[in-house]
Amino acid sequence: MTDTDKSDGDVVRLMTIHASKGLEFEYVFVIGCEEGTFPGMNSALDLDEMEEERRLMYVAITRAKDHLFLSHVNSRMIWWKTTATAPSRFLEELPKDLIKNYDLGSTGGNRRRVSELEPGTRVKNKLFWPGIVKEVWGDVALVLFDKRGIGMRKLDRRLVEKM
Repeated sequence: MTDTDKSDGDVVRLMTIHASKGLEFEYVFVIGCEEGTFPGMNSALDLDEMEEERRLMYVAITRAKDHLFLSHVNSRMIWWKTTATAPSRFLEELPKDLIKNYDLGSTGGNRRRVSELEPGTRVKNKLFWPGIVKEVWGDVALVLFDKRGIGMRKLDRRLVEKM
């Protein structure tokens, strides 16, 4: 144990799935549920490795006492290159009646395409809401959001709309 393990109040703890064995939490977030991430790319070639990854998903799911969030993205930026991703095969194996899907990247039918983003542009995002563009690099915008605690975020420019 360290001093950070003894913190008081509401805190977020990040850990690997391996480190979570035997523990339970009211809220559990498992991110990166995409093919190539979870399960990893190397697992696709080895059935034993795939079964180990499936077991790890089971461990992650069973850590949640009350609320479980499994998330995936439609594209991921790695080394400044955006690549399309597919949801993890493990998500398809879960009972459909226990799943609620949320699309946090869509703003509905009235979405305005952001073709020209420049520093100083006021934008909004469905998850973080209003903010101001600070920098733009290709398809990525660095946005300072107004909401306290959100701060600066890098977002795919398709996930924001001009206000």
